[in-house]
Amino acid sequence: MKNLPLLLKHTVILMGVMLISVAILVWYSVTQMMNYSEREIAESSLAETKANQELTDKVMENIVDHSVRIASSALLNSMQETRSIASMTYDTSNVNSAATILKELYELNKINPSIYSSFIYMEDADYIISTDKGITALHNYESVHWMNTALEKSEGVQGVWFSRWDQTDEKSILSYVLPLRSLSNTVKGSLVVNILETEFTQYLSSNQTGFNEYILINENGFIISHVDQAMLFKNIVHEPFFNHLFNERQEAGYTYREQDRARQLVTWSRSVSTGWLNVNIYEVSKQMAAIYRLQKSIYILAFIMIIFGSLFSLIVTKRLSVPIKKLVMMVNHRLHYGDQPKNELNFLEEAFERMQDEAEELQQLLNESKQATNDIALQQLIRGEVTEQARTLFKRRNFIVAILSIDAYRQYMIKHGSEARSYHRYKWIAAIDRLSMEHTKLKCVDQGDGYYVIFINSDNVARLMDQEALSELIKALQLKAVEIFHQSITISVSDLFYSIHDVQSHYISALEGLKRRLLQGYGHIYYGSSTSTADDEQNHFYPNASEKKLLSYIDQCNFDSAKQEIANVWQDFSNQMHIAPDQVLYICHQLVGVTLTHLREKNVNVQHLFSSHRNIYTQLAISETLDDVEAALVSFYEDIISHLLELTAGEGTQYGHKIIHYLDNNYRKDIVFEEMAEEIGISYSYMRKIITQVTGMTLGDYVHAQRIKQAKKLLRSSELTIKQIAEEVGYNNIRSFNRFFQKVEHMTPSVYRSQQHQTMNRNKHVLN
Repeated sequence: MKNLPLLLKHTVILMGVMLISVAILVWYSVTQMMNYSEREIAESSLAETKANQELTDKVMENIVDHSVRIASSALLNSMQETRSIASMTYDTSNVNSAATILKELYELNKINPSIYSSFIYMEDADYIISTDKGITALHNYESVHWMNTALEKSEGVQGVWFSRWDQTDEKSILSYVLPLRSLSNTVKGSLVVNILETEFTQYLSSNQTGFNEYILINENGFIISHVDQAMLFKNIVHEPFFNHLFNERQEAGYTYREQDRARQLVTWSRSVSTGWLNVNIYEVSKQMAAIYRLQKSIYILAFIMIIFGSLFSLIVTKRLSVPIKKLVMMVNHRLHYGDQPKNELNFLEEAFERMQDEAEELQQLLNESKQATNDIALQQLIRGEVTEQARTLFKRRNFIVAILSIDAYRQYMIKHGSEARSYHRYKWIAAIDRLSMEHTKLKCVDQGDGYYVIFINSDNVARLMDQEALSELIKALQLKAVEIFHQSITISVSDLFYSIHDVQSHYISALEGLKRRLLQGYGHIYYGSSTSTADDEQNHFYPNASEKKLLSYIDQCNFDSAKQEIANVWQDFSNQMHIAPDQVLYICHQLVGVTLTHLREKNVNVQHLFSSHRNIYTQLAISETLDDVEAALVSFYEDIISHLLELTAGEGTQYGHKIIHYLDNNYRKDIVFEEMAEEIGISYSYMRKIITQVTGMTLGDYVHAQRIKQAKKLLRSSELTIKQIAEEVGYNNIRSFNRFFQKVEHMTPSVYRSQQHQTMNRNKHVLN
């Protein structure tokens, strides 16, 4: 999609955003609407079911109340002795009483049109007083034996509702049976009110859309009213769904079920008086028909919105793309980036990123230039030259100079590559700048070889004179340096001074203080006057006997004995009290001088001992501890004895030519010296000794010398950039190239090229 034209890309994006937004909005709205509608319809249906149940209960309660009134009538007492229909005809009062009772039954039937019939049966009588057949003989009326079953559930004088099937009329009937056992009469028998089951439909059915069926279940789980007559008197509790409803503790509620691939709403309400369960079942699809039509309309409207939105997106994108295209054409024309791009925004993004990179490079160059200016001013200040830049940096009166040295610097260089060391240097100098306070300014400059000079300039003289506060500051610097360089740190601190012109002398004083590390080891802090040892406390010691033994061991080429003798000298050093570092170095220089004089007297060429980093005087100068000095002397005598042995062997020259030839042809590459030694056919340690004998340099120094030599030619004669020249001669980055070039030539490549061009121009001018 990155290379699509802007118009098409943004149209697709806008359409996608709009489509997703509309889809989410429609989905959420419709879902909420459907859920809300279903909930409201269910609540409405449940309310109707409960209302129907309450109406049914009121009808039945009304029937019960009137039945109780009739059963309590004193008229029934007059019929107590009348047990046969024949005896009734002989007594007019009995006939009148029966007629009055029948009239009351008729009045009872009128209270509710759903009453099918009602009758009174007196125990042991052979007649019945009923509204459907009047006063008739018992054998002419339907059987009343079912009343015994019904009255088994009766408690005291309370009546019971009983559902039954009338075999005579083949009808389902709900009968209310009230025993005639009240305090107001002495008649034994029952008053029965019959209601046709089909009449319950008007109370239990619903007029709501989607109403499917109703079910009335008695307290025993049998269906006593249903639109399907075949379902009557069926024990429905055996079905799991209705069993759950029947055992539900709630008096009313609703739920959903799947029946014949159709979703149904089931509402129920339980009668408190009878315990009967009224169940209404609705078809959800019919109830929600109007909602479904509304849902379809919303989908159609959303689709129309998407179509019009897409057209609108196309128009807006086309309008917006015009100024962007003009901007792209202008940028492409001015910056000459190439052909007209397909995607204008990607082109602008790449162009702005390129501009940003160029701006960052420019800012980095400015920062480096500023830092370089400060470094030059600080270096000049150390040499005793006070510049205006130095005065700008240090405007306060009180000064302290501290020299920080990375202990075991050679090990540090082995452990950390050049890139890591450069990062440490940058991080340390930045940390020093951040440690500057309101009344105290700190600046730092790299002196090379793991030495950093820290300038503390403050107008708070009391703080600098307070030894405890000063120690706290220097200790904090030491801890920070250890954190950054991952190496132990030694610091030497000068005395407090009050003039910028005294920086050089106090720098030298602090440098002298670092010599105490030779005797005391790594990780210490030395302060001003405490760093020197009084002359009268120094022991003047020289190992004359060891000197003679070492010369004898050289003549014998006995390195082991020479090494042991050096160890004996170091034991003597340890036994001396108040010996000074300079005296140790003086003794070592004397031993070296006597040894070299001895070799010259024997016509042994010792030039190779001074033409590399293994130069004994250099090694002694950079030694930081007594162990370093001992190792330098041991290496010095080992080189001498090895050289004497190789002179007798005569192999050095032959391999030397092979090594030089290999390095001259491969210096541009990243040479793995172990593989090089294997290719030549000698060991790596032996190859190191041979190159040192032949050139006076190490393998690495010789490679760098060849690279710098070729780089100088290219700087004088070619138009290549500094970066291109660095890559041409074998450096992977310009920083490494600058560092090694400056180390060899004591100037940067750009300065060298500038000087060479100026010289060439002057020569041309002179010739002209």
